[in-house]
Amino acid sequence: MLDVAAAYPNNECVYNISKETTKREICEIEGILEETYRAQGINLSGGRTNATEYCQTMFGLPHMDKMLAHYKGCIPEPITDIQLETKYENALATITG
Repeated sequence: MLDVAAAYPNNECVYNISKETTKREICEIEGILEETYRAQGINLSGGRTNATEYCQTMFGLPHMDKMLAHYKGCIPEPITDIQLETKYENALATITG
């Protein structure tokens, strides 16, 4: 079981967050619901662990499956041995006439 209530005082100490040290607080981000930016603000403390979810939610970055599909589309398929032999035979035929 996760004890969320116990995490808050510890996070306040670690990140030096208190009424005394806070100069400004975000009250609204256009296009983002308040619950969303508050939850993502908590995710910031997770660093790289939550970076993907944070960027997808807050900046509209594509999800991993779309990035993988794009990546696969940018990399040419490897040439098989049969394709290589055919290219060699065609080049040889062109040279020898």
